[in-house]
Amino acid sequence: MIRILSTIFLLGLGAGCSNVPPWDSGPFCHVVLFKFKGNATSAQTADLLRDARDRLAPIPSVKGIWVGQPAPTSKMPNVDTNYDVGLCITFGDQKGLLFYNDHPGHADFIGKYKDLVDVRVFDFSPSGDLRPRP
Repeated sequence: MIRILSTIFLLGLGAGCSNVPPWDSGPFCHVVLFKFKGNATSAQTADLLRDARDRLAPIPSVKGIWVGQPAPTSKMPNVDTNYDVGLCITFGDQKGLLFYNDHPGHADFIGKYKDLVDVRVFDFSPSGDLRPRP
């Protein structure tokens, strides 16, 4: 009986059942959509893509980073392609995002682009009910 209860308890922890808020204990996702003010040139877009990889990826709390342009799915219902560059960064938890926000590499990146782009930011922590596949 104790073995069964222990197994259920461990499964509950693995499924995300905990009193710890998910943003404090699990992966944390930071999504930023950049829209150039005015028409973006291909050089500006290329610079933003490169700088996101070169300046942001090396920040120690960054676990994963993906950056790119809108996919050609605009004819699908509810797809918003009203941006020039999309960025998705993952952290181990929300503390990783806070470290990233204060990092000089992030400050340099913001300083270069703050007057050139409008941004939309979306932060979330996966609910824990789905696990990445190996």
